[in-house]
Amino acid sequence: MRRLARVAKRAYASDYFPYFVLLVTMAVLHCFIGLGQGDDGFFSGALDRQGIADYLQLRYSRWTSRILIEAVMVTVLRSALLWRVLDVAALLTLALSLSRLIGARRSRTMNYLVCLGFMMYPFAHLSSAGWGATTVNYLWPGAACAFALIPYKKAVEGERVGAKLGAAALAATLFAANAEQFAFFLVCLMAALNACLISRGKTQPVLLLQFFAAAAMAVFALTCPGNANRIAEETARWFPGFGMLGFLDRAYLGAAQTVAYIFATPNRLFLLFCGALFVSAWRKHESVTVRCVAALPFVYSVFANVPANLYRGVLPELQRLTTFGLPSGGEALSATRYAVMFIAMLSLCFAGISLINVYGKTKKGALFVFLLLIGLAAGAMTGFLPTAYASGLRTYFITDMVFLFLGCSLVEDFLSGLAPVPRRLLLAAVAVLAALSLHQTFLVIAA
Repeated sequence: MRRLARVAKRAYASDYFPYFVLLVTMAVLHCFIGLGQGDDGFFSGALDRQGIADYLQLRYSRWTSRILIEAVMVTVLRSALLWRVLDVAALLTLALSLSRLIGARRSRTMNYLVCLGFMMYPFAHLSSAGWGATTVNYLWPGAACAFALIPYKKAVEGERVGAKLGAAALAATLFAANAEQFAFFLVCLMAALNACLISRGKTQPVLLLQFFAAAAMAVFALTCPGNANRIAEETARWFPGFGMLGFLDRAYLGAAQTVAYIFATPNRLFLLFCGALFVSAWRKHESVTVRCVAALPFVYSVFANVPANLYRGVLPELQRLTTFGLPSGGEALSATRYAVMFIAMLSLCFAGISLINVYGKTKKGALFVFLLLIGLAAGAMTGFLPTAYASGLRTYFITDMVFLFLGCSLVEDFLSGLAPVPRRLLLAAVAVLAALSLHQTFLVIAA
């Protein structure tokens, strides 16, 4: 018993103990999740009457370019236990990879922040097409995407990327980029990172291979006959007027959907990002203008995270400020909602400006602004698909993970200057928000 107590004490003292807490929390959560809803039934029985090669060939020609993802999905979903184990592993991989990218590995406080921030994500969004199908299509490529970027982090730090890590990262790149949104995200981000590394003489062959692999998967998706067939079928089913929309109409639709997701629903990860951004700007600048610019997105995100029923109970008119109207079938937005949309867009612009104010004219600041832009653009891609009104909130997974990364990165930069009491208050606030998100997820599971 004493030996066991010593082992437990050492484990608790480890900087990685927060990931054990995350592991246990996610394992318990998965014990209550059942498969079989939505598309889970189709994928779990897809190989009952045909081989995997025939299945993938049929899917490629008729429905999707995600043959790597679906090859894994139709195999794993045959066993609910196997999916639970691998899904928890994917969650842990994503959290650990984000920690490595942020540079928080050796800080217990930062590891707690990353894990609690990760628990702030509304996992209920990953049930919209069935828990199994949605997680394999979004969470697993997300974990692969974060892992694939670790070699870039090592290169930026001046370290060589080993052969084993390079091979694993290349495989992760192929898997992640098999999903169209992740292909777009990786191509944009890897292009920027490679350009930066080349200018500093720090590029490595494996990094270029990863970029070309992501680009190849993007081309593969664009030329897949199944994707074209799916778009035609989904247009007829979900959005018959989609073909009448021009580029600007679709861009507006995507932007409106994304802004509505950020501000018209309780988006706690955006709140974390804006809060960290406001504190960073306040600590680094005494200019009233700079502080006010950083305050707008933070105040508006706090306002948007107040439950709508509280608006109705206190002041009904306040609810309008986070109620967005999205154009459908030629409907026009009211002047009030255009004004609300303007304030929300202005908040996002001010968030980008505040990043520049915090980091100055540095490559890190430019990279963070670019990361914010492509994270928002990845969410806005829904406007260019006929399923814009049917895809659900799962399509903003990349956007949310970008908010988490930026928020934790900002905190990591000023954490060392905080006294113990503010540190505890910060973790307590994030823990409360994480508990609220987990509570909502359990309600969805129990429903």
